[in-house]
Amino acid sequence: MNIDYLRTSLIKLAKLYADSAWNYERAIVIIQDEELKNELAKMHNNHIEHLERINLYIRDFGGGSLQAELSEDLSEEMEVITDDLSEEEIIFRLKKGEKAVAEKLQDLLEIVEIPELIQNLEEDLEDEDVYINTLRNFS
Repeated sequence: MNIDYLRTSLIKLAKLYADSAWNYERAIVIIQDEELKNELAKMHNNHIEHLERINLYIRDFGGGSLQAELSEDLSEEMEVITDDLSEEEIIFRLKKGEKAVAEKLQDLLEIVEIPELIQNLEEDLEDEDVYINTLRNFS
């Protein structure tokens, strides 16, 4: 296992988590449906937890931590949530982001050899399936 490649891949995953969390913050402000807002808040909090856990591994491998904030270098797989979007468009963008996170998790699972990290990534991937299905139920 190439540690530099693993660190870079974990940083990309952390960036996806950070960008997703930021998008959830924006969506919560815009969405009117209270039930959906509650689900989005849970997903936001889980993304923050996942980000913090991945940041620990990144630091272990010599990298720096990422925060959930909007930056000019939004992950290319993500589309920012803006005030002018309809609820349907917001949900579509959130689903797209979740699919990108799931793909990155799957990619990482193919290269990781650390049992504890494998378990965390598998749990995160299961969560992504739940998030995607939840968003699908609201679209």
